[in-house]
Amino acid sequence: MGDWGDWGHWEWGTGGTGSTGNGVLRALGALGMRDWGDWERLGALGMGDWERLGGLGALAALGTQTGSTGKGHLHQEDAALPRRPHELRDLAGVERHRLLHQHGPTAAQEQQPRGQVMATLLRPRRGYKSTFLASELELQRSASPRAPPPPQELLFGKVFTDHMLTVEWSRSGGWGRPQIRPFQELRLHPAASALHYAVELFEGLKAFRGDDDKIRLFRPELNMERMQRSARRVCLPEFDGRELLECIRALVRLEGRWVPRDPRSSLYIRPTFIGTEPTLGVAPPGRALLFVLLCPVGPYFPGGFGPVRLLADPRHVRAWPGGAGHCKLGGNYGPCLELQEEARARGCQQVLWLHGPEQLLTEVGTMNLFVFWERPDGGLELVTPPLDGLILPGVTRQSLLELARQWGEFGVREAPLPMGSVLGALRAGRLREMFGAGTACVVCPVGEILYRDQLLAVPTMENGPEVATRFLRELSDIQYGRVPSPWATPV
Repeated sequence: MGDWGDWGHWEWGTGGTGSTGNGVLRALGALGMRDWGDWERLGALGMGDWERLGGLGALAALGTQTGSTGKGHLHQEDAALPRRPHELRDLAGVERHRLLHQHGPTAAQEQQPRGQVMATLLRPRRGYKSTFLASELELQRSASPRAPPPPQELLFGKVFTDHMLTVEWSRSGGWGRPQIRPFQELRLHPAASALHYAVELFEGLKAFRGDDDKIRLFRPELNMERMQRSARRVCLPEFDGRELLECIRALVRLEGRWVPRDPRSSLYIRPTFIGTEPTLGVAPPGRALLFVLLCPVGPYFPGGFGPVRLLADPRHVRAWPGGAGHCKLGGNYGPCLELQEEARARGCQQVLWLHGPEQLLTEVGTMNLFVFWERPDGGLELVTPPLDGLILPGVTRQSLLELARQWGEFGVREAPLPMGSVLGALRAGRLREMFGAGTACVVCPVGEILYRDQLLAVPTMENGPEVATRFLRELSDIQYGRVPSPWATPV
């Protein structure tokens, strides 16, 4: 944790905390806590602010109070604690919960002095590892390596390389040693929480072989950050993303011959994190497995850069306010399959996801959405839905926004896109391009929208598509090393 000694002189609240507040100061001072970033790195807590800590009962055993200001008052949650055992994912709350059930409320309040509870429960456990280390990576080579197929024969997600990366975690011991081993099936207990309650997440990024024969990753640190945000949402343990990234680099180097020598192909990287606790209880898992698969993939548009037709059905939503649509969880994808199949049956390739009374455009299939249009005042503008919890914060999305702002040639805005506004721009001839953006394709132009049984023509291809094609070209040049950029880093 480092030196956290500065916490000893912090003042809490605006109305005074009395002896309870002094107990908090003594407890935190005993821990030597220094800054708020260390709370994020507490794998046992996985909390980012005092609001959630108070709400989940982490400080209930102290009798402290937290208010909506986060670092101000601490709010008493003792009464709520017995009603929400499934939310006790921090050690203090777990201990409080145990005392309540074993000894009753009085014992839970008096079993330990208040000022000692936090220091006792947050003291690092002997032998517990809060992250795995790339320096401890173990390698077991495959005894029967295979020859990679030619790029033109590759289908997405069907062919895997000879090796995979695995790391195990347990609540008692923390993280084990990372291992690169021959590609193999997993052995899971039938009651593993990932199989029953979708306690799992995944990521997706790519390795590209450039014209100089160097292999590069594209902005992988953003994937590591998003992976940790997703992990917190489903109570999977935290880890150092830099260590995972180094392990991934080692795996890609080992499997370098699987990175296609083709300017339109790449090696898809799929980090996955699952709860493996063998119990049917709905609770944070006490065991977990992180693994990484590699999959060579061919060009997304084998027949050329072409548009797709979308089905827009306001009766279905992909995500909702307060949900987990901003996390890359498997539970966000399975429920979308039914409408995806309906779209295909109606001659569409993807779904245009709408939300709410205004039928806000959110995502295109599994991609972020962009609209390039002419405003009523005549100015040109690129618009994409905001990061309001309804959409995934895509790496490609962020990259396109940053590129467009660097160009400085038109307005760039993150704002809600009501279907009515899009239809109005379409009727007025102001909508120039619409496209999806994601890791798999970079950009995917939209040519038609099937909405309320009416097929709407979107003039993306008729307008070049100037902006979408430029995005594809410039981002591809960076990914394949044709243009130097800090976004593309050699493995």
